[in-house]
Amino acid sequence: MHGFFKGEKRLCQGDPLSPYLFTLVMRVLSLMIKRRIEEEGNFRFHPKCAKQGITHLSFVDDLFLFSDADPYSVQILKDALDEFGRCSGLWLNRDKSTLYFGNVAPENRSLIQSILEFNVAFLPVRYLGVPLISTRLWVNDLTKHVEKLIGSFIWGGRDVAKGKAKVAWKDVCLPKHEGGLVLKSLRCWNKALMSYHIWNIVSNNSSLWVKWVHEYRIKGRSFWDIKKAWDSSWCWRNILEPFSNFCTHRDITEMWSNKLAKVAKFVVDGLWEWPPGILQNIHHLQEVLPRLSDDHDRVIWISRQGRQKDFSVNQVWDDLRPGASIVE
Repeated sequence: MHGFFKGEKRLCQGDPLSPYLFTLVMRVLSLMIKRRIEEEGNFRFHPKCAKQGITHLSFVDDLFLFSDADPYSVQILKDALDEFGRCSGLWLNRDKSTLYFGNVAPENRSLIQSILEFNVAFLPVRYLGVPLISTRLWVNDLTKHVEKLIGSFIWGGRDVAKGKAKVAWKDVCLPKHEGGLVLKSLRCWNKALMSYHIWNIVSNNSSLWVKWVHEYRIKGRSFWDIKKAWDSSWCWRNILEPFSNFCTHRDITEMWSNKLAKVAKFVVDGLWEWPPGILQNIHHLQEVLPRLSDDHDRVIWISRQGRQKDFSVNQVWDDLRPGASIVE
């Protein structure tokens, strides 16, 4: 980008070109922020953001900025935004910008607010209708309420009343070929969605979130060693919940080696070399011929029928849901 240019035509909301332009422009801002931090030095990142160098996130057409409650660091971000405005003509709209603090001393609050001149708001807050901090939302209570509303609509229109259901809810949630209405049990669907996060973590997905989890939550350990501690965050406990439901410690016990060991560790000269005593517990390993290649070890999903399947939320849901006989 070079200087200010006046657009001849406006982009309307929903225009397919708009997201691409937003991504390109945000890339320029990202580089400006990064350069400012490197040049000025002593920038203090928001807690648990330093290792990834996280200073901002963009979503849809919104921008979230993060830093420690340090006036010097906030001024660096402000200078980067001003530089971006001079280059692009896109200036801050202070009336639509909001400042959030978390456990910050009053004197620091006043200094930071004078630098940014944003309105101050308080957590918890909703973004696009979703609470960003939702420690008081319980999955069981919420799913029961939503399923009750859906069931009441199916059997009685708008009225929410007891005794109108003609078929058990578990049968309604079956696929059509099993006699259901193709609705999904929200409890089961929630487990499938949470399992998607687990899959990304154990598959070492390259997303920023997965890198953050490995850096601050797993810390070099095997994911299978992670316990659902009572003092963990609400979000982290809910991600681990489906794992603890259908995978026990006995299923993943390390009888002979570290849980991070690779397949190649147990193959010598093209033949298996198992530690003493293991074959007494897992006899079928003798029947499997080792096949080594240059490919990395990877996690695979095995369906309830015992077949290897491409991982997807729908596949997980189909494997976790209660089944029924096929209706002719």
